[in-house]
Order: sequence, then structure tokens, then C-alpha cells
Amino acid sequence: MIHDLNWQGPFAFRSGRDPLIMGDTRADVPGIYLWVVPVRNRSLPYYVGESGKSIAFRHYDHFREYASGKYTVRDGRKLAAGEIDEVNKGVFWAKDGWRNTQKFIDNFAEYAQHLEVYLDSIKIYLAPLDADRRTRRVIEGTLIRHIYSLAGAVAAVGQIRCFSGCEVEQADSWTHPHVPE
Repeated sequence: MIHDLNWQGPFAFRSGRDPLIMGDTRADVPGIYLWVVPVRNRSLPYYVGESGKSIAFRHYDHFREYASGKYTVRDGRKLAAGEIDEVNKGVFWAKDGWRNTQKFIDNFAEYAQHLEVYLDSIKIYLAPLDADRRTRRVIEGTLIRHIYSLAGAVAAVGQIRCFSGCEVEQADSWTHPHVPE
């Protein structure tokens, strides 16, 4: 089965020029989403995700994990220049990682400032898709593989990775999604 992805956006985490991902009803749908970072008049892919419920609520989850120290906080100013630099290594992947959050708690004000700039540097695009989890993950994985295949052309691929349980299959055909500038 072929699924057409109709990309919408950009959206933003925080108030500014773009509509807010958590405040726009267009994001209250299941589907695929893509984070890009504008760098020197280009949009570099940074993260691909999927949600079976509300893409808006999934972004609330992302924010909550960043704010708790579970996700890695990156330097937003460097990210906007096309560089990736960790300010605080998240504890998401570590077994009993929550036990290692004291540094994050002690330096919360500093990390919050970095997180503010980091979230401001991300533009979010979404493609509504009412499909089962396996299909969403296959499409997510296919997008990730395609983005990695373009790594030389886009110069940088942020933290795009396929999470556990994500099945990656080669699509029969690929239509490159146009992400407006």
C-alpha cells in the first residue's frame, strides 16, 4: 500500500513566528513528524518521529523529557550553526538513569537557558497519517534511511536514529518530501 504524506508546517515548540505544535488543531492527529534546523539558508533534518495518537501531545512528551533531564540537551546556538554539542547528557538510555540526574538538577537554570535556545532552533513539520503502528514505524524508518542516504548532500544529520522496535524496510518507490523553507 502506498501512503501519501502531506507535510504541514512549520510549527514551533515556543511562541514566535510559527504556529505552536501544541496549540494548533492540525497537530491533534496521528502521523509522522520531522524536525529540521535552519542552517545557512538550508533546512537540515534533525529528528524523525511518529505518533499513533496526537502529534501535539507527543511533543508535550518530548518537552517533558527534555525538561526532566531524561533527554540530552544540546547547545542551541551551535545547533543553529550546524554543530552538535551536548550541554547535558540525558539519562534516557541508561539503566536506572534517573539516579544520575543530580548534576542536571543542580544546574537546572543553566540547562533551561540552553533548552530554550535549543527548542527555538527547531522547526517541526507533520504529515497526518491514520495507520497502524507498524506502518507508521516502517514509514518513519524509511524516512530515516533516506535522510541518511542524503547525508553528504545535506552536510549534517542531527540525532536521527531508529528507536527499538522500529522496522526499516526499503520503500518500493520514494518521493522526496518537499519541506518548504
